[in-house]
Amino acid sequence: MELFNYLLANNYTKSGLLESVRLLRQAVEKDLYSSDGKAQSLGLLPAKLYADFTKEDLYTKIKEYTKKIKELPELTLLLPFIPDEPNLAMLTNWLRKEINPSLVVNIKLDKQLGAGCAFIINGVYRDYSISNELKQANDKIQTLLTNFEKRVLEVKK
Repeated sequence: MELFNYLLANNYTKSGLLESVRLLRQAVEKDLYSSDGKAQSLGLLPAKLYADFTKEDLYTKIKEYTKKIKELPELTLLLPFIPDEPNLAMLTNWLRKEINPSLVVNIKLDKQLGAGCAFIINGVYRDYSISNELKQANDKIQTLLTNFEKRVLEVKK
């Protein structure tokens, strides 16, 4: 599983991990089936990780990695923008440190948030956006005004 940990450390999203495994499979297939049958590094991975593949176990290992990727905990992060790669790396590394070292992030664009973010983890939705804060403040103001209006009407009676 050293290879899996390497892939996880260098990918931040489930789709990125799956794409890395697909590219890895293609590179190893090309090498294994077009040479003497021993995998040789193509520069995708450290040589010691790449050399673990053989014709006999390539597809078994790829299936194991794919299954494990699909089972990883995922946090869906809704943002009003799509972060660039360095910011995504920084954010994901922080989330992995604080929540779970195996966490992968699913970024979704939501321009309605305005500023801030919302996220979904384990089926729970949390909204920390400015638009949500303004809506909550508006609801409180409406309640205060309604209560004030009721009191004014009671005093007039």
